Amino acid sequence: MTKHFLLAAALLVNGGRDLLGQGPAMSLNAFAMRFSREPVSDVEALPLVLRQPLALRLEHVTIGQALRAITARGGLDLSYSRAVVPLERIVSVDVDGAPVAEALRQVLRDLPVELWVSTTGKMALVPIRGDDPGPGSIVGRVTDARAGQGVVGARVSVVATRFSTVTNDSGGFRITDVPPGSYTLNARRIGYVTGTTTVTVVADHEATVELRLDVSASPLDAVVVTGTVAATQVKELSSPITVVTAADIQRRGITQINQLFRGEIPGVFAADYGTNSATQGAPVYTRGSTEVFDVPVLKTYIDGIELANSQFLNEIDPSMIDHIEIVRGPEASTLYGAQAINGVMQIFTKKGHVATPARVQAALGVGSLTGPFGTSVRHQDNVSVTGGTAVLSYNAGATYQHDGRWTRDHWLDVYSGYGSLAIQPIGGPLRVDVTARIGQQNSETGGNEANARAIMDGTMQLVPKLLGVQQDRVALPQRTLGVSLRYTPSPTWQHTLTVGVDRGASGSDRTQFPFFETPSDTLRAVTSWNTRRTTAAYNSALDLRLADRLAANLIVGADYWYYTQNEATNVPGLTSLKRKQDHNTGVFSQLRLGLGDALFLTTGVRVDQGPDLPEDRHHRSVNPRVGVSYVFDAGPLRAKLRSGYGGALKPASPSFKEAITFNANYVQLAAPNLLPERQTGWDGGVDLYAGDRASLSVTHYDQLARDLIYIYFPPGPVFAQQFVNVARVRNKGWELEGTLRLVAGLSARATYSQVESVVDSLAPNDLTGFKVGDALPGVPHHTGSLSLIETTSRLSLEGALSYVGASVNYNPAAFFNEAYPRLGAPDYTNPLVTLPAAYRLALRAGFDVTPRLTLFARCDNLTNRVVLDQGYYASDQLGRTTLFGVQLR
Repeated sequence: MTKHFLLAAALLVNGGRDLLGQGPAMSLNAFAMRFSREPVSDVEALPLVLRQPLALRLEHVTIGQALRAITARGGLDLSYSRAVVPLERIVSVDVDGAPVAEALRQVLRDLPVELWVSTTGKMALVPIRGDDPGPGSIVGRVTDARAGQGVVGARVSVVATRFSTVTNDSGGFRITDVPPGSYTLNARRIGYVTGTTTVTVVADHEATVELRLDVSASPLDAVVVTGTVAATQVKELSSPITVVTAADIQRRGITQINQLFRGEIPGVFAADYGTNSATQGAPVYTRGSTEVFDVPVLKTYIDGIELANSQFLNEIDPSMIDHIEIVRGPEASTLYGAQAINGVMQIFTKKGHVATPARVQAALGVGSLTGPFGTSVRHQDNVSVTGGTAVLSYNAGATYQHDGRWTRDHWLDVYSGYGSLAIQPIGGPLRVDVTARIGQQNSETGGNEANARAIMDGTMQLVPKLLGVQQDRVALPQRTLGVSLRYTPSPTWQHTLTVGVDRGASGSDRTQFPFFETPSDTLRAVTSWNTRRTTAAYNSALDLRLADRLAANLIVGADYWYYTQNEATNVPGLTSLKRKQDHNTGVFSQLRLGLGDALFLTTGVRVDQGPDLPEDRHHRSVNPRVGVSYVFDAGPLRAKLRSGYGGALKPASPSFKEAITFNANYVQLAAPNLLPERQTGWDGGVDLYAGDRASLSVTHYDQLARDLIYIYFPPGPVFAQQFVNVARVRNKGWELEGTLRLVAGLSARATYSQVESVVDSLAPNDLTGFKVGDALPGVPHHTGSLSLIETTSRLSLEGALSYVGASVNYNPAAFFNEAYPRLGAPDYTNPLVTLPAAYRLALRAGFDVTPRLTLFARCDNLTNRVVLDQGYYASDQLGRTTLFGVQLR
């Protein structure tokens, strides 16, 4: 379509008649006029907005002053820019009852400009460009309606077109090459209500707009993608979802992801392995437990790329995160497949902003770490640069953290680099996003301080392995590279293809120093365990309008992953190399129907196929999902009722099924018929919102985990082990979350979770030691948090209390005391005990010296309370931490 055709379609001349002496005449869609030396005479040919009489007399004023006066007196919606109109030129105006058009003529005569008037009354002054005008552009700013500040990272879209962009760090945006016409503009950002406005684009002209977004008093209006693929408002979801923003992470001073899960997110709890976290990762219990042997995990993605091993969440640099979305329970398995038995966490990294000069952001922090037996220093530094051109945006950064020896023989260094690049040709339907991260955690793990002191004071016998210095040097590598292609042929149809690879730890690269217990014990032991997962996923999302009050969203897709685990061991007397492989293919479909923008029904099904799925079912599994949500107003409250049901599975590890000979006296028997662990169940709840004053969310769930895997030691001439399906576990409980604005600037947020995770049944001749009704290890019965936040224009203060209730678990300190007694016979049993509850108090403050410079201070675990809450292994736990620093935004 040529420019001449576009111009003819936009401006159809009315009978070929000139107005005011020259130029285009009134069209079917718009009106255009040029300003001659002769007074306006053909008033009837003018649009109504230009006919209205005006009385105005101005002498020797600037054109800018005159236009402001005419606009105010005439009630005009007039746009113009200094680049088109010489606003400082001196003019005079004298009209008494003449039409507005005459006043504009006296101001603008002899200038090479013309006036365009849309059918909605919007007006613009544009340069005269002859007979072949080009497309126009839209420039503007998205601001917070309450604070007036620019909203960074808002997605601005021209409805029913391919045009869209993202706001820069001041909330500004520019969309170019837009054909002339009238359009609707939408702006979306997590935490805000979608903003909408209309705009008229004139050829060769910039249309200027401002969209003011209201902070979402109801998270129902917030936009998420987890569990939906395409951006969807929370009110349409049948499952509860939690969003953690970069501001939340920064305010709380998060250095490791598992610190998010200490009561602040309902239903999710991450145990702390202390100094052993480098080799053991971060177990995450979601709504109870689905494990009686292995470590529970929350399936995790970074920009659509699945982590090679979600147990090692603490490899992720919190500085790279823009926001996190978490869906609890098995319902998410429909879209995310095998291993999403507990739920899904999606991490979205920070992006750059188009048409924005490069901008450097940095943070420098220093503080102290305190353990039961010592204090040391922490450095935490980060620098990043972000910006973009007209067609691409970028963000890159680096982080360094050093933890000194707050306990004997332990230190930690963290190095991280990350970056993202987005490419989208102006007005094009294709967007390409590239994500990369690289880094490493180096640490030293020595003997447990508490055990070492027990040996020295005579409580325990002398055990070199517990007292020795510098036992292990541990390295955790991290590498991720992903590419996502998003093709949008129409505003209602979106295709997304994501491919990538993640390489991470699976027990770490580890060097163990000799203990010198015997004359031959003089060699180091070296092990290197790492995992790699290659991901490829495609989905297509289509929005349909089936009737006036009936809409549908259809998602279809497929994904594939290939997993390898490499193990290299070189210890005195044993050298081994192993490689384990696995793969899985899944296809899925999900349909969501919306009736009257109030009632939403969701149904979906997924089919997975892989070698570790049951052979008698052709190595396939089927996982369905159904859900419903209903949004309505109840007096001053806005409410949402929701309920959902789904199922998921976790295939048994290939290493659990194979036969292994460790040595002549120790073997693992094959278990080829080992079933995958499964979980099915439902949740339901209500969300209530009283404007931005208060909110309350209540959820109840009841889930059943089947075929849980345990390790069995059959009798025989050699020591043997075998993995078997033994247990069925019932997970049920309540999740509550609420907010309350107490007074201006002061708000409160509270969460509470109650969970029962108990053995529902056991296999015949069970030898696990569990009984029906026993609580599973590691799951606290109660968790919760309370935060008070005071915010002024420049100062923010927060006090936060988190609570992790008592739990049944193994007590490693007690085990070592019994296994290595100073007097008496050793006892190598590791019975379950009740571990005490843990309270942690935190204080945080920030002060804006300038709009870009902030001073901050944080103190976590103020009371220095150290409670061991997890683990088979003895490990020292960190107590009080403080950090003081400065941030450049």
